[in-house]
Amino acid sequence: MSAWHFGKGRRLSYQGHGVAVCGIAGIAAGANGLDLLPALGRMADAMAHRGPDEEGAYQSPDRTVALAHRRLKIIDLSSGQQPLANEDKTIVTVFNGEIYNFVSLRTQLVQKGHIFSSRSDTEVLVHLYEEHGPEMVTHLRGMFAFAIYDARDGSLFLARDRLGKKPLYYAATGGGFVFASELAALMASGLVPRALDPDGFDRFFALTYIPAPRTIFKAAGKIPPAHCLRWHRGSTKLWRYWDIDPAPRRRWPDAMEVKTEVRKKIEEAVRIRLVSDVPLGAFLSGGVDSGVVAACAVRALDRPLDTFSMGFPEKTHDERPYARLVARHLGTTHHEFEVEPRAVEILPELVRLFGEPYGDFSALPMWYLAEKTRQHVTVALSGDGGDELFGGYNSHRHFLRYAALHAALPRQVISLAQRILAAAFSQGTFRRRALRALELIGHGPGMLYADLNTFLKPRQRSEAFTDTLTGQLTGSALRELEELYDALAGEPLNRVLAADEKTFQVCQLAKVDAMTMAWSMEARTPLVDHELVELVFSLPPHLKIHGNTGKVLLKEIALDMLPADIVHRKKQGFTVPLSLWFKGSLREYATRQILDGPLLDTGWIRRSFLENVLTAHFQGACDQTYTLWNLLVMSQWLATRW
Repeated sequence: MSAWHFGKGRRLSYQGHGVAVCGIAGIAAGANGLDLLPALGRMADAMAHRGPDEEGAYQSPDRTVALAHRRLKIIDLSSGQQPLANEDKTIVTVFNGEIYNFVSLRTQLVQKGHIFSSRSDTEVLVHLYEEHGPEMVTHLRGMFAFAIYDARDGSLFLARDRLGKKPLYYAATGGGFVFASELAALMASGLVPRALDPDGFDRFFALTYIPAPRTIFKAAGKIPPAHCLRWHRGSTKLWRYWDIDPAPRRRWPDAMEVKTEVRKKIEEAVRIRLVSDVPLGAFLSGGVDSGVVAACAVRALDRPLDTFSMGFPEKTHDERPYARLVARHLGTTHHEFEVEPRAVEILPELVRLFGEPYGDFSALPMWYLAEKTRQHVTVALSGDGGDELFGGYNSHRHFLRYAALHAALPRQVISLAQRILAAAFSQGTFRRRALRALELIGHGPGMLYADLNTFLKPRQRSEAFTDTLTGQLTGSALRELEELYDALAGEPLNRVLAADEKTFQVCQLAKVDAMTMAWSMEARTPLVDHELVELVFSLPPHLKIHGNTGKVLLKEIALDMLPADIVHRKKQGFTVPLSLWFKGSLREYATRQILDGPLLDTGWIRRSFLENVLTAHFQGACDQTYTLWNLLVMSQWLATRW
């Protein structure tokens, strides 16, 4: 094996073996003899923020495969460089993430005769691959995206963790193959065509994100969570290695047993994520999820825990007082920051970091929080995942109500109510909301789930999109969500939560990864531990939502750890005062960027739609904040794409 470090002036110098939370990239050529290192160097440079501590590269002797790695040192600071190989140099890996059960795996592998040269979790991967081949991935507990080059047959094996905490993009081009942790790095190779994907464009406006396996580019894809990919001699095979089972198959005769077991699993999920050779802290929002994670961390550590909160000058959007109360209760060393309304300045950077349009506006405070937190720690625990797992969103309760009414009311009654409302009331808020409720009640469960989880509805997208775009679309986001729900088994709520884990939750984890890695910081999410997910999906639905109360079981557990006022307060979420910003600092910029920017140059958006959205919002006829933000994000992406 040959392994090099991209040094100053791009000179190559030898490196050893290792570990890292970082960025990875690689190229497999369709023919021998090409020098892949220049393209690989561009890819590594494009994601330098993911690994500022070290970088390494490998090119196979026949120049058919090259791998690159950017490292942020978390564990095994003195060694742990990548790419890393096995004893006879036939298996080479680059790895992004953390394997939390690597110590036990290492012990098992040593007993089978494997020889280790470091204490890093990365080295476990090559020996586990030797032992089990692609089935190795089923033995891993953690967050990961990695690639393994098998010199014995010239193949590449790639895998992504079960819930999608770490990203992995790829493209098959001209008999070759390219992959990277970020879309920007993938495109920096110069090997992937840049034609836009109409279906990716449509999915963004339907969902505010582009779900795997699509991206905004036709030629590029995302490896979905819980999937493996093998490339060999120009052919690729993609398959799923794990899935959520939303149909409970375990009996729980005792409520106390349920609470005890779930609490122990949460505590374990937090404890195994506390291993770090660098400073570690926790994000604290003042809600149940982050509070439970922080409480478990405080109990497991033998030192004070640093906690970090972000708020806004606008009190209606500021959760810092609640976070402060939790921090005082837990005895943490607490740090508070305030978001400044600098969206115009930050938006181009957010777009660059995501690599493709991404419309979740909570990325703004997440970016600020990561920036400030990184000044104190390198690793932060996050409470992300609690709402999706335990049933914490309003949409979950809305779904159950509308689905129950759909089952109870004859279709004729719903149609009659719609006709009476339409005839008896003139245009107004009540009429609009009532007709919308009846529309949702009329949907079957799959279509109801899809409707509640799409952003621009079909009617709005028909007003927005030109015939040029609609003529190129090959599918429907609404139909895909409906089919996803319908394909799941079990109780309706568990099916909703399982669908959320496969869609919206993945985009939330992508946000956390992108915003923290932007500041060379690692976020760890205990509530998205796959063993905890499996356990919670074995529970009956009433332990998640009962009546109008969500996260029933998690709140019961939280009452033993947090103040009751925190546990029972109304959910606020990581919201942003965008509506106020659009009336102030963002108004002129948004109008100019949406009407005079590159959106219309695509030929896919109608000018009349853009003008109507702006007019309706600024004249007060209808709040179009979220539509404006997503139009602004897409326009900014089109203006700054590489």
